[in-house]
Amino acid sequence: MVEDGKANVHAVNHFNPRRQHKQPQSSKPSRLAHNKNEYRWSFSSKPPPSPCWLCGAMHLVRHCSYRRHKCSECQKIGHKDGFCQSRIQAKRSKQRSTKPITRSDAVFKVSKIDCSYRRFATILVDDKPIHFQVDTAADITIINESTWKSMGRPHLQPATLIAHSASGDRIHFLGQRKCTYSFNSASAQGVFYVGRTQPNLLGSEWISKMGIYSIMDSLPEAEAFQKIQKHPPPSTSIARA
Repeated sequence: MVEDGKANVHAVNHFNPRRQHKQPQSSKPSRLAHNKNEYRWSFSSKPPPSPCWLCGAMHLVRHCSYRRHKCSECQKIGHKDGFCQSRIQAKRSKQRSTKPITRSDAVFKVSKIDCSYRRFATILVDDKPIHFQVDTAADITIINESTWKSMGRPHLQPATLIAHSASGDRIHFLGQRKCTYSFNSASAQGVFYVGRTQPNLLGSEWISKMGIYSIMDSLPEAEAFQKIQKHPPPSTSIARA
């Protein structure tokens, strides 16, 4: 009987774990866990790609503490003092206006001009006679490097445009310079570009301002130009050496 009692006690203490039921867990996170995750996300997330436009700090606009702030300069609510939209837009506009504009629409078609139709003229550029080939297909005026050196290497500014020849090759510029140019009784101010080209090219803008279109047929051709270079007349505005 004693042995049966021990067996009964052992049977009571040795329970089967499969019979134990677990409490079901709620699928919704607790409020504490939710707040903790939100706090962790707010401070561990990557910084935004650009500063806040309300105050300039590196955070999202919706987290900015100046959203209800009244600016002392424009008296508007929603940004830090000095971050007015009118001032920011004016600053951006000034930056755009001072930045050099690079053009890529100046295309030269010198290679397509027939030799028999090429005309030449001598233009005074800053009181120095420069021999040009008249090219109505060129948008700008180009002086080659050799001519620039003969002018005494005047100071050049960085070129503000990109140009290509008729074949599609890029024309590399050493720089550009503002100058005063004249032909006969006409005088104007403009810009010439210094590049590794042959010969010097008189562009359409200079041609128009000096009235050369109306006297194009009277300008010397290639053969006559070479003769004028060898035996220049005492006083002429047409090309001479």
